[in-house]
Amino acid sequence: MSKQEVLAAYNSNAEKLNSIPFSTEVSWKVDVERFRYNEDGQLKVVSLIPSNMGNGFNYIKTVTHLKKSRDFLLDLGYKITHTNDAWSRPQAFVGEAFAYGLVLQNPTNKNYVNIYCVKEKGSYVPLLYIFNKKYLFDHFEENKASNKQESGF
Repeated sequence: MSKQEVLAAYNSNAEKLNSIPFSTEVSWKVDVERFRYNEDGQLKVVSLIPSNMGNGFNYIKTVTHLKKSRDFLLDLGYKITHTNDAWSRPQAFVGEAFAYGLVLQNPTNKNYVNIYCVKEKGSYVPLLYIFNKKYLFDHFEENKASNKQESGF
């Protein structure tokens, strides 16, 4: 989908997309500002942020949001393909330049979800990115090549 098609679809469904429940305590909303597009202008990454977050979450609420989201996806049949030891510890995670937090593969093996957090304006912000297999492998290869170049080998 092009950016214009994405925005049109979002605008016609905005009410539904502003509160996507994962549990009684955890709800996400679509964040079109963080969507990523490829060079051809086609959508490659969908982003979700917590609904009703206001000015951000404290540490405990961030950890709860991350872990409850993981549990919800595992209950749907997603499988963990990559985990960073610090993915659910915001203080440790945001202090490093990690590309991935917790990556889960959907049951059809077509899409992946990356759950992690960032720190913005003094508050922790849990993020959930949804992308296809090609994006994951392309991004992984780019990071591997970049790390190799930086190492001098």
